[in-house]
Amino acid sequence: MYTGSIGDTSNQEDWIYPFQLTDETNTPVVLTGAAMVVFVTGEDTPHNAIISGSVADGTVVISGDGLTVVWTFPKAKMALLCAGDYAVFVRMTLNGVTTQLISAQLSIVEGGPSS
Repeated sequence: MYTGSIGDTSNQEDWIYPFQLTDETNTPVVLTGAAMVVFVTGEDTPHNAIISGSVADGTVVISGDGLTVVWTFPKAKMALLCAGDYAVFVRMTLNGVTTQLISAQLSIVEGGPSS
């Protein structure tokens, strides 16, 4: 599981985050058929998602070869986040096993007027 920071992004832009999952030998893991969910919560309220997305709703996309994952939260969803620090959680279910992939911090930067 990755813990730490996954960086900064604006609340007035699409948040597009690509990543690859590797095993202990640094070999890419094939994620074809995985169900994956992403939750963004307040740091003090980790059980209440402010925004979320999944493979099922198209927010999270696994590449055709299963080696790359990209999530995209559109500006409209990002605008729900005020400037500050948030928690990001990513869970995956593959072959009946659920794994916590990410438990990390995200900093939201104020992006200015919405129009």
